[in-house]
Amino acid sequence: MIKEIESEDLHGKISKYLKKAYLSPLQEDEKEFKEIRKGILYGVGDRSLISIPTRSNWSKPIWVHYLVNTASPYTYLSEETCKALNISQPYFQLDINTTTISASLSKKNSVKSTF
Repeated sequence: MIKEIESEDLHGKISKYLKKAYLSPLQEDEKEFKEIRKGILYGVGDRSLISIPTRSNWSKPIWVHYLVNTASPYTYLSEETCKALNISQPYFQLDINTTTISASLSKKNSVKSTF
């Protein structure tokens, strides 16, 4: 994780600001899966964060908070997020807001890791 953003921030303050509980399942009546979401700037570095419905081949869609880093050529997910998506391998494909992408498990203590 990024030094100033911890798991408790994602589950607490950041979920409150994004109006979606981190790693929670989409509700039956939610249509946001195909809608654009608004993000926030958070922390000392004004980190861009957005919550987007995400699903793996092994899970139902859940809300995942993403750190937006346009300089990074890759998408990384934390161990906590991978567990919630029932992902066990280091490289995988995800559906993020109806788009399929390739992603990786973040390296422990990596500055590059996202959520």
